[in-house]
Amino acid sequence: MGFLLFGLAVLWLACAADQTWGRAVVWMHIGFGVMMLSTAAFSHQPFLPDVPFDPVEDFLHSFTATVMGFAFSLGVFARFLQRGKNFGISHSFDLVVIGAAIILPLLMAGQPGLSGLVQRIMFMLAYIWYGVEAWKLRETAIVAAGSAE
Repeated sequence: MGFLLFGLAVLWLACAADQTWGRAVVWMHIGFGVMMLSTAAFSHQPFLPDVPFDPVEDFLHSFTATVMGFAFSLGVFARFLQRGKNFGISHSFDLVVIGAAIILPLLMAGQPGLSGLVQRIMFMLAYIWYGVEAWKLRETAIVAAGSAE
């Protein structure tokens, strides 16, 4: 349910930020949202041994999760570039998130026992990144509404 709601929230945000983010950023985050919904549709192999599972579903879950990670990383990078030369806290957080999106999956591959923890750290960073972007979009809408009066 969490993947489903998160995917829908990101799709909403990407569509709402259409005028602010630009086409490439919007499409990367729409891709993230769609892949999040797809990942929610397929179950992963259970972590307990000897529990039956569908290997096709497990593959599809892993595939959509991988594409989702690339879409998020590329979307954050495109947003980083879009912010321009005024380097600030948003730029810094973009770099942290992009670095984490590269390093943490490598950590998961090298240390499978930490995969659950590392995955949750990646989602926490994504939640925060999207939350900050939603807050900025809200502020932009408030300013625009104030100047229209």
